[in-house]
Amino acid sequence: MSTIEQISDFTKFAMTVAEQEGSDISLDVIYDRWREEAYRDEDARAILAAARDYENGERGELVEDVLAELRAERAAGESK
Repeated sequence: MSTIEQISDFTKFAMTVAEQEGSDISLDVIYDRWREEAYRDEDARAILAAARDYENGERGELVEDVLAELRAERAAGESK
């Protein structure tokens, strides 16, 4: 979905929510609801893929290792 399509979709959704619930609802709440609805299927697919990976023995990396690697890359970038 293009950016223009996303903006249009969000605008329609936001107007509907505001009309149904009143203009006092915050834009943050409306956005959170839209995002949840718009990406529900995508999120479900990601969860299923992660579950399959886990069942196949993939356990990923420890967060400590990933953070250490990011810190090292940042430190190397700062020293250049």
